[in-house]
Amino acid sequence: MTTSIQHPETDTLAVDLENSPFRDQNGDLVFRPGGHGALLQNLHEIDADVVFIKNVDNVLPDHKRDLTIYWKKLIGGILLHNQQNIYAWLHALDSGGLDTFMRIEKTLLSFLQTNLCIGFPPNFPSWEPALRMTFVHQTLNRPLRVCGIIKTETNTGGGPFWVENDDASQALQIVETAEIDLNAPKQAAISAQQRYAHITDLVCGLKDYQGNPFDLLSFRNEQAGFISQK
Repeated sequence: MTTSIQHPETDTLAVDLENSPFRDQNGDLVFRPGGHGALLQNLHEIDADVVFIKNVDNVLPDHKRDLTIYWKKLIGGILLHNQQNIYAWLHALDSGGLDTFMRIEKTLLSFLQTNLCIGFPPNFPSWEPALRMTFVHQTLNRPLRVCGIIKTETNTGGGPFWVENDDASQALQIVETAEIDLNAPKQAAISAQQRYAHITDLVCGLKDYQGNPFDLLSFRNEQAGFISQK
């Protein structure tokens, strides 16, 4: 077994309550380890088709391990089932081009909406067929993850929410509470309605339909970030 550490270059700058850089008694800037997203580089360096991830806070004792194994098999099966469909459709699009896309478009769009929780831009139906095929191909050819979350009666720890992308499409994402503006009435109302939180397990597919590892760092959102109080 091998282990890795979070890369020091992913450390994030600490700030004070006035949002100014915090310095220690020697006048040096203080950095703290980044959040879960900072571990993307560690994941990127693993040469594997599928990787199971578990938060250390949710590791169970040995006498409850059977339950963990059951749910790992379940989310792993969901990932592999969807991944097989994705691979088959991408190969079909590569070999059949636009004619194949037009023939299977309805099935593909239903899969994206139902299985991958993708919301299309409002004007998507009016796009030229070639542009629609490009959007579908790019959306399918991405790293895949399946998250296991638990139901909660409290609203802590974030949870699954619909997020709007720059192109007005929507995707289901895990959003931390610190990323939500609870002073905005609409955002506070949406947050109050969520009943699921706390990722306990996730499984990730790290290779594309041609067997090549994804460049995970190219899929991170450079505009995303938040300040948490410690």
